[in-house]
Amino acid sequence: MKTEKQYSGRDLLAYMDSRCKMLEKNRRSGTAGIYRSTRNRLKSFINSSSLPFKEVTLRFMRDFESSMRLANLSPNSQCTYLSCLRTVYNSAVSDRLAPKDSNPFSHIRFSPKRTDKATIDVDALKKIALCDLDGEGELSFARDLFIFSFMTCGIPFVDLAYLTSANLVDGFLVYYRRKTNIRI
Repeated sequence: MKTEKQYSGRDLLAYMDSRCKMLEKNRRSGTAGIYRSTRNRLKSFINSSSLPFKEVTLRFMRDFESSMRLANLSPNSQCTYLSCLRTVYNSAVSDRLAPKDSNPFSHIRFSPKRTDKATIDVDALKKIALCDLDGEGELSFARDLFIFSFMTCGIPFVDLAYLTSANLVDGFLVYYRRKTNIRI
């Protein structure tokens, strides 16, 4: 990733904006979206457009965590916001913008929770697969992609979009996961 340092202030929200721009420039829009979402949540919590790094303390982080719990955010959403904030804060420490001696995340523990996967009833899947969509080109194609995705254990859409006939190897579907570059 390019490491342009266009930011030189001492404000966390402005620093997050600069990180978002850098991520977008480096074609990491998914990560930029998470940063932006975290920034918006934080801005809403403080009810201000500015947050000096020196105000980000352990007490502040506990209050932020508590506000998310009171807003009934799922544990995984809370975890995403907190881990994103920790990453940005650590980056600011590396850039010598945030105080190195105090770690506002030192006593906060967060980890994602396993969630149940959504399932579809076998009869509903059969109805979809057998639905007569002759003359409904786009709808028929969407149905076929859905069934194919289901039959390939939930292949992510981005990976599905990049499949070609070259991905058929000796009767097997073989591709590299776009997100992780792992062979599937």
